[in-house]
Amino acid sequence: MNDFLNKAKSGIKNAADKTKKAAKDFAGSFKKGGDKKERRRKIIIVLIFALLIAIVPTTIFLSSPSKATVAFEIGAGIGAPTLSTVKVGSELKEPTAPTKSGYDFDGWYTDAGEAVSFPYTVKKDTTMHAKWTKLFTVVFDLNF
Repeated sequence: MNDFLNKAKSGIKNAADKTKKAAKDFAGSFKKGGDKKERRRKIIIVLIFALLIAIVPTTIFLSSPSKATVAFEIGAGIGAPTLSTVKVGSELKEPTAPTKSGYDFDGWYTDAGEAVSFPYTVKKDTTMHAKWTKLFTVVFDLNF
């Protein structure tokens, strides 16, 4: 095990030494008296790299989705919308409650089982599930 650790330490030290040497060589090429073409090439590389650092985060931020899909799963129920595409950040009003024979509608729930309150602010694609409670009929026989 110690041999493995010694080899790993040696490899890390060699990589660090090579990185330091490459950094010194790169920095040294900007000093006067060096090859002008090589200096220009390296300056262009540095400028392109700086530009990429500035552009990439902006591109990622701007490419965030502006629309989201909201799906309503109602099982065998009747009457609720099934799918809507809306702008991210918009608020949804509660849709008309669906109906299902022999069941009582208990509200909308997320995939994680959390109750949804309305108005609901859309942040991403979401599926809302109808929660149903089975109704029972109780019959009293008074002629017992």
